[in-house]
Amino acid sequence: MCTLRAAIQEAYVSNGVVKITSETRTIQLVKPLPTIHNPLEFNLNGTNINGSQSNTPASGLHINAEATTVRGVVIHSFTGNRTLYEGPSE
Repeated sequence: MCTLRAAIQEAYVSNGVVKITSETRTIQLVKPLPTIHNPLEFNLNGTNINGSQSNTPASGLHINAEATTVRGVVIHSFTGNRTLYEGPSE
């Protein structure tokens, strides 16, 4: 089992849609998660991503990819958007 941050970083170098699953837990972030550039499927089963302790203004999830699905997650207490979807870069 790796961290959500590590799973997003590993997906960056993968081909195709990467599936990230998690048991129910609370993730307390102190710095932003990496921007999502490749398609991902999040099935986080009731996970809470809390940004109240973040030391940088940020969004909870910053998605810059097509075909990304986010399920089963509560994202809260960020200074930016909870989920920022910008679509793929040209």
